[in-house]
Amino acid sequence: MSITAVSQRLSNLGEGPHWDVTTQKLYYIDAFVGDVCRLDPATGVTEVVHLDGITTFVIPFDSDSSKLLITLTRQIRKLDFTTGQSELLTELPPEPSTARFNDGKCDAKGRAWTGIYL
Repeated sequence: MSITAVSQRLSNLGEGPHWDVTTQKLYYIDAFVGDVCRLDPATGVTEVVHLDGITTFVIPFDSDSSKLLITLTRQIRKLDFTTGQSELLTELPPEPSTARFNDGKCDAKGRAWTGIYL
């Protein structure tokens, strides 16, 4: 087995990887920095959209992989990676105020699942 670095970008806490088969790119987040990243392993280029908050997962929509389901601290949002604009889909109730979204993935039926960190 051979392991090779494909990017020089360093993350504070890079996690939540999602390989997009359609675009052949790797989406991931830099959690505490608030970055949503898209790596093209063929070129080594990482594109970044910065958001104000804690990001914990990123999942491209099947219909358009530039549209992403993301968490941003206490919110679930739809992010347009091309424009950097996002739309609020839902958010946690006010209490407990310390709660925030954590890791998440889609199941085989395309339903998003996420945990909550208190």
